Amino acid sequence: MALKELVANRILKEILVPICKSGEWKVLILDKTTTRVVSACCRMHDVLATGITLVEAIEKRREPLPNMEAVYIISPTESSVKKLIEDLDSTNDALYMGAHIFFSHACPQPLMNRIASAKIAKRKIRTLKEADIAFLPYESSVFHLDCPDALLEFYTPGSTKIDVLQLVPLQVASLCAFLGQYPDVRYRGAHHRTKELAVSIQTKLDDYKSENKSLGSNQGVCELIILDRGFDVISPILHELTYQAMIQDLLPIENDVYRYHADTQGGTREKEAILDESDELWVEYRHQHIAQVSQLASKQLQAFLEAKKLKKLDASKASVKEIHRLIQKAPQYQEELERYSRHIYLAGDCMGQYQETIKELCIVEQDLVIGSDSQGDAIADPMQRIMNTVFDRKISVLDKLRILALYISIKGGVEQEDYARLMQHAEIPSEDRKTVRNLQHLGAKIFKESGKKSKELNWKKRSTDGKYEVSRWTPRFQDVVEFTIANTLDDSLYPYLKDRKDRTKRPTTSTQPSLAVGSAGGGSSSGAPASVRWQWTKPADKPTAEVASAKGAKSVDKTSTFIFFIVGGMSYSEMRVIYEVAKVNPGCELIVGSTHMLTPGLFLEQLNQMKAPSTSGGI
Repeated sequence: MALKELVANRILKEILVPICKSGEWKVLILDKTTTRVVSACCRMHDVLATGITLVEAIEKRREPLPNMEAVYIISPTESSVKKLIEDLDSTNDALYMGAHIFFSHACPQPLMNRIASAKIAKRKIRTLKEADIAFLPYESSVFHLDCPDALLEFYTPGSTKIDVLQLVPLQVASLCAFLGQYPDVRYRGAHHRTKELAVSIQTKLDDYKSENKSLGSNQGVCELIILDRGFDVISPILHELTYQAMIQDLLPIENDVYRYHADTQGGTREKEAILDESDELWVEYRHQHIAQVSQLASKQLQAFLEAKKLKKLDASKASVKEIHRLIQKAPQYQEELERYSRHIYLAGDCMGQYQETIKELCIVEQDLVIGSDSQGDAIADPMQRIMNTVFDRKISVLDKLRILALYISIKGGVEQEDYARLMQHAEIPSEDRKTVRNLQHLGAKIFKESGKKSKELNWKKRSTDGKYEVSRWTPRFQDVVEFTIANTLDDSLYPYLKDRKDRTKRPTTSTQPSLAVGSAGGGSSSGAPASVRWQWTKPADKPTAEVASAKGAKSVDKTSTFIFFIVGGMSYSEMRVIYEVAKVNPGCELIVGSTHMLTPGLFLEQLNQMKAPSTSGGI
């Protein structure tokens, strides 16, 4: 399963190709949200190849094209629907000849009524459907909802904003429907809002099920496990030294693009590295330890040069400038050589940051969270272990906060007076001192007198033999995933909302998604136009007249599917876990998603933005 490929298939083959099948050119209209989805999954060349001649933003003023129809892939939001209605209104009668409308998820009835009341909606609307793509596929097994404010909304006491409890259920249910799944829903019970969210998601799933009785019936066992960020506050703070996580933590990355200046034969040039799955080397390196990546990239470059009979380089010292010189002599290998060059530079940059600023810091962090040093000797005095770090003026405030957060969390809280002294002696600015304290909102015990800590799973005790000294920690998420697969996740801590399906009764076949299009035109005289969902049909079902995807459903071997959703942000180490566990569990399909992606810097920044709790309270 590859989420990006599945979503690309939905957009290209199930939406655009059928609409453009008449051979007439169409205009594609996107809003900001769906632009991100389409951009994440589809290349512009592939979009244009379907019969689209122009891609435009619904938010911007557009030139009229009265002889062309428009395909709208938009979110059913107030702003996007308002722009859509303006396009359909009689005053803009000549903007487009017709409109094929695809909402990313279910359109609220009030907005649907407004569309129906547009003066010429019935005459202009050719198609009206829901595409169930209200999530952002980030990688083959990872998605997020592009909801960076979720941590603040979910955890800040007394927060009046409830967008997370309104929009997120729609988006998560959209993902499940897109996959043809009607999962058993379970949740971490330690935080009251997690159950509220789970109930809302279940309600949306039931809505899908009521409209499509066969949803999930042939899909085997599927569970949706909803976690809140409080289940593990350590992993988002630690320095993770695998390649992807380290890049996101230490380097100036923007939208997964790294811009840097490299010395080439023609002088210093600005280059950029796009960090996504279109790069095979990135897929190979991203979850490996930085020490391994540095060696592997150089060795593979050397092997490539030997295979192509190019000039040999000292692989351990190959520079971007030397590789650029090779490109000039062998331009036919430019793409491959630049790819190696890019990763050699990135790995070198990461190693430079590590050696200069965080090497000793990483050892201290690991000693704290493991409770022993690399030789297995217990850390008798954690405070003594962190003193040189927190009192060192060369250490940044951010890194001091990370160490202090780890120390206090692992210790199970400190006295309020000790907390104040720690912050003072570490020279933490007054405006940043609430950052660690606000971990209380997530359930961490920061003060000794703040009540009992919520009960947690019996976390596995893992051997650190053979691991790097600076990478001994295993994210708690791995335990949750492994317990879930083994059917040993504690039901009292992670209860089900409904009676669970029997895992011992698994169908051996399933269906691939197919689209029953059936035009949902401009509505009838009796009311608003109906919004039609994608249908997930059984192999024996008779296809409708306008099937837009595969001709008939294809039977495939099917096993259990587990979808994990973390509200409040997901760390890159947790993304890595889902792939590593999947490798040793080939009988399972594993997907992880979250409201947004977290780096340690963003996590602490958002903690700092929360309203400070009372010093005597817990969650």
